[in-house]
Amino acid sequence: MKSFLITFFIISALLSVSCSNKKNPHIKSIDGITHVYNTNIASSGIITPELELVKEIDSQAVTTESEAFFDDVAQDSRNNFFILDGKASKIYKFNPEGNFEKTFLQKGEGPAEIRKPVLTFKVSGNNVWASSVTEFCRFDTNGNFLEKKCFKRQYGLLEHVDEKRFITCYDSYNEGKKTGSVCVLMDTQENLLTELYKNKKPDIGYSILNVQGTKFVFVSSTSPRIGYSYNSLNNLIYCYYNFDYSIMVIGLDGKMQKVIHKEHQPMKLKEQEIERLAKGFKQMGWPPYYVDAYKRTPPEKYLPVIRKIYLLPNNYLGVVRCIDLDTDELDIFDSEGRFTYILKTSKNIPDLTGVYFFKNSIGVIIHEDEREVFIEYKIKNLPKIY
Repeated sequence: MKSFLITFFIISALLSVSCSNKKNPHIKSIDGITHVYNTNIASSGIITPELELVKEIDSQAVTTESEAFFDDVAQDSRNNFFILDGKASKIYKFNPEGNFEKTFLQKGEGPAEIRKPVLTFKVSGNNVWASSVTEFCRFDTNGNFLEKKCFKRQYGLLEHVDEKRFITCYDSYNEGKKTGSVCVLMDTQENLLTELYKNKKPDIGYSILNVQGTKFVFVSSTSPRIGYSYNSLNNLIYCYYNFDYSIMVIGLDGKMQKVIHKEHQPMKLKEQEIERLAKGFKQMGWPPYYVDAYKRTPPEKYLPVIRKIYLLPNNYLGVVRCIDLDTDELDIFDSEGRFTYILKTSKNIPDLTGVYFFKNSIGVIIHEDEREVFIEYKIKNLPKIY
């Protein structure tokens, strides 16, 4: 009996350790870099957001010559909202109560104008940036024009660090052959300051299909190939590659400080999803035998893992993870890189890639037939973040 009890307690202890290890991340230092290995179990569980309405901002409140469209939203330290109209290349400012105040920026060649579509839009400190692949305009938060910069070459998405520096990415080549992509810190004179992250896979952002012994390469909907966000509170850059569940945390000096890993079940295409994609490729003009080859061997290993990342309050990190072609979940990590929550979609937040996280609230844009509406909510069930 005594022997049985000893064996029982040993087995119980081992099971307890096993369960503990399953819930908590394994942290390991490799070459001076902290690696946080998370399981797929969130320590604080799965959450459907509980929301409280704060305000609504209607596009019909904008006094402009043409119909206003809402594409992106940012907030300054005084709780003013700035909404980007990507179609018209305009920025609309609203005060903290949601009342329309003014419009600035427009499409064109002039000093306070931008030629190409705005791809990135950011408010930081007293600055408002609107950037395309070839230029950016900077205003103050009162809408006063400060500067315009036109580049000699095209870049990827611009993440402005300050008035003199920005983060971007571009494809790298060797003797005319593409070797991958690189994320860099540059100054506004287009001088390379620091190489931050490099992916040596030349076909990232593309899928490869073998058709009759020939490799057929086509663009996947996985943009950006390398994603990145800059946190001005801790001066760290969060970099990722779409097809891997790893977030690199890098300083402005280019030194990698931490890598956040998480177990992830690769996306598997369902039969109806394959049919839907094949139908789309057919409409794009693919030859029938290409479509047939795709249906027989869909390139699942080239499907994205991460759609987007968010920098949340209190240095938390949100990662939009793909479940299938139409469904995402938001994995939330604390400031140490530990997997804490899973946030699911809801009636009011049907698309997790279209959520805006502010200091004290979140927001979404609703597109309706006659208008666009930005809705601000308080989220009541994300403790330690809100």
